[in-house]
Amino acid sequence: MQLILSPAQLLGNLAAVNSNLLKKWSDLFQAYDIGESGTISCSDFVKLEIRNGLEQGDLKRIVRAYPSMLRGDPSSKGRMDFMQFCKTRLSSFDEASKGGLPSVQRLLDVAERDLASTMAERFRMGPHGAWEVRTKLKEVFHSWRSSTEVLTPWEWLAASKIVATECDASDAFLSEKWTGKAAFLMADANKDGVLQLEEFVSFSISVLQDVFGNRTQDALQVLRKVCLHQEQFRGFSVQVPLFLPHPPYHFQLPNSSRHSVDCAFYHAGDLSLPSSISQVADLFALLRLKLKLVGKSFSAFWKSEKPEASLELLSSDNCSQILRHLFDRMAKETEPTASGAAIYVKNVRAKPVHLRHVPHQELQVNSLPQAGMRWCLDWESHLVGSNGRLPSRLPINFTIGIGDMIVVQLPNEESGIACTVFMSEDTALSKPVLENVQVVKSKRGKKVVQMIAAEREARGAGEDLIKPPKEKKPAKSRPQSAVVRGRVSFDRRIVIVGQREGSGTFFVEMSWEHQEEVLSHIHHLPAVEASVGRLGPLRVIVEKASPKVPDLQKAKGSMWWTGTKWSPKPPKGKRPRSAK
Repeated sequence: MQLILSPAQLLGNLAAVNSNLLKKWSDLFQAYDIGESGTISCSDFVKLEIRNGLEQGDLKRIVRAYPSMLRGDPSSKGRMDFMQFCKTRLSSFDEASKGGLPSVQRLLDVAERDLASTMAERFRMGPHGAWEVRTKLKEVFHSWRSSTEVLTPWEWLAASKIVATECDASDAFLSEKWTGKAAFLMADANKDGVLQLEEFVSFSISVLQDVFGNRTQDALQVLRKVCLHQEQFRGFSVQVPLFLPHPPYHFQLPNSSRHSVDCAFYHAGDLSLPSSISQVADLFALLRLKLKLVGKSFSAFWKSEKPEASLELLSSDNCSQILRHLFDRMAKETEPTASGAAIYVKNVRAKPVHLRHVPHQELQVNSLPQAGMRWCLDWESHLVGSNGRLPSRLPINFTIGIGDMIVVQLPNEESGIACTVFMSEDTALSKPVLENVQVVKSKRGKKVVQMIAAEREARGAGEDLIKPPKEKKPAKSRPQSAVVRGRVSFDRRIVIVGQREGSGTFFVEMSWEHQEEVLSHIHHLPAVEASVGRLGPLRVIVEKASPKVPDLQKAKGSMWWTGTKWSPKPPKGKRPRSAK
């Protein structure tokens, strides 16, 4: 016996009429709910109705798709719940039969047909719509996490290695976009530092859809390979406090930096260090995710739990030993917190992307051309400031001629400040040359001698490469010159030559971070100011002839940038021993 009811009767007694029909409509409702939010997006409803109509050859269903959506969402919220979905289906049957409804068995058959058709259409829509992809992503999430209900930064880094292993060369783009360091920050929608299941699935779906398009089967193949790895984290984690300096902080010289200010660093949270980590690259990747420093370079200092211990600059030379000592000690403790130990992070700066490190080029003695104009920049005036003044601004997009030289005055070697040059790959500028200048004073004036590091080492082997100028023998009471005494000091300069028309970009990075370990024996804290600074980046345009600037005729081969203009005289308070 077949029961025929009106739409109002069936809606009022839906559960009592037939439980199988209710279950089938519930399954169909979940199939329409692509986002698995518990309600159906009206746009997804219209899209699937049209696709099902095309698949079944039902043109009336295609025409009724939009009006049915309006009836199912009378409040115009853009979504419909389960009861509204049932009402929409009953109304469509009522319109088709003109006043009556088909039997319950007919409703079950139609629901079964629509369920199969909807799942097939969702698969054709790509990873965004495929139910199989969402199910497999949930398996991937649970295989990556350890004991918690979320994915931690360290578990994400471990998962990225799995994905990189399983993705071949053609899918290398997927590995970086799906499980790269920047991807973690994009997936963390609520910015709490961990990933919930909903965040992971939503982000992964968008990446897979972007990479594979409608190739659902290819996306599933990658997910199946990733699921084969069941390498979950085993061991324990240690909580280590992180400290960052209060902004703003600027570059300062070692003898002028401050260390004893307790409030200069603030607690930026605790880092969960897994006992399986051992490499400095993994530790720095974990710090980048925790502190949201993706795309940044920085310095990290380890402070031991011993009060008398000094800071250690974390590097590939000491990181493994420090972590092994920490985990061996914490394995015997009951508390997962490393009391007394801490990590100080500072010198945060942008990581060069388009500029690469270029080593200094070595030249023979006195082989550097001297014909062109020298455009000079003093590092201290533009990076630190001199005579109580603030650092002056650097020129932007300045022009030089072919054969002209950009000269960057560097700190002397006794300061212990290391200098590195980063340049673009344009050929308009030459490779940097490290020019060491020695000035020998005498009664008659000055004599400049150029030499490079190789010649200076040769002089230590017994070769007399530097000869002081001839002068009258000094009186016995008069002290001998520095050259005679063997204490020769050198001015260091980076020289870059314009060699053809075009443009190029460079910056000079200066660092004394390696000296902070020595200073920490006294202060037990890193310096408040930055120990790494950059002069630049500077964009240089090379033309055929030198630019015509004011006071060019007064210059004796050199022009200095004062912060506002080019001048034949160096910045006030700066008197280099030689301008040439």
